[in-house]
Parts: sequence; structure tokens; C-alpha cells
Amino acid sequence: MANLVTAKQARTRLGVGRSTFYKERNAGRLAVIYIGRRAYVEEKELERYVASLPRYRRVGAKDIQTGKSDNKNLRAGQDHARS
Repeated sequence: MANLVTAKQARTRLGVGRSTFYKERNAGRLAVIYIGRRAYVEEKELERYVASLPRYRRVGAKDIQTGKSDNKNLRAGQDHARS
């Protein structure tokens, strides 16, 4: 038998809100199981979904091995979030 979590538990684990959760479901990127009116997600599906997400490296992040910052090409005051 599959391990099911409620939609609310899945949203909490993923760190997303209700709108994003259902947007992903409607787009077919996240499989949801309904039992009556309640939505559930298999734990395997949550793992698959997270593994399918693109990986991004944060600008200005420190290299884990060297501990050196990667922000030498940034100008002072530049807004990193909009880059």
C-alpha cells in the first residue's frame, strides 16, 4: 500500500502555498489522488516531483569546498534577486 500524505502535509513538505500546489497539479507536474473530496499525494510522487525541479545556484553563494564567495563580478548595490 502506498504511503499517502494529505495535500496540506504535501504543501508543508514542499514549502509552497495552496495556489502553487494546485497550479502544479493542474499543469500535470504533480499527481494527486482523490479519495472522496480529500486530496492526497504519494510520498514517492513528492520525491519524484522534487527531483524533477531545475537546480539553480544562488548568485553570491560561497563555494562549499573553498569557502570563497562567487560574487567577484557583482557591482556594489546590485539587486541579486532581479538578475
